[in-house]
Amino acid sequence: MSDLLQRARKARTLANDPSLMKWERATRALEAFGGLELNGLSRETRATLEAYLVELNRVLEKYPQATEDYQCVADGDLQWILDIIGELAAWTESARSATGPEAARIFRARFTNLHGDEWEFEYDPAKGEGVVRGSDVDWEAYRVVGGRADGLILNDQEILWLREK
Repeated sequence: MSDLLQRARKARTLANDPSLMKWERATRALEAFGGLELNGLSRETRATLEAYLVELNRVLEKYPQATEDYQCVADGDLQWILDIIGELAAWTESARSATGPEAARIFRARFTNLHGDEWEFEYDPAKGEGVVRGSDVDWEAYRVVGGRADGLILNDQEILWLREK
């Protein structure tokens, strides 16, 4: 986990470097994870890391021409990449400091809609279960299956975000 932790810290530093353009921050932050050896990681850690990488790939698949740098990536998608890297770094820190097997397997993603409503998605890859909570529903948990939250009415922006998780 120490190699992952070091890379996550480096990625977070690069993602927040104000001297770099946003596309450069995204490019360099993602490069920090290049060559990461997954074999030494626990199954739960690998599964969570892979969930973050899948989310990053969902953003980048819209840009097949972006192989070396991300100058062509839209500003909103660059910010999304930087947010994911920040969440990955925070998860890495918390997984290292937390105790027990539960600490290293929960994937979390956050989102704020245009109205300022905050949402959080949690996914447990070991169980294959996800829930979404939000400020608009007093942080009540709703089960997520196939990108849909049972019993929850969401706007188009929120639906798109949740489906991409």
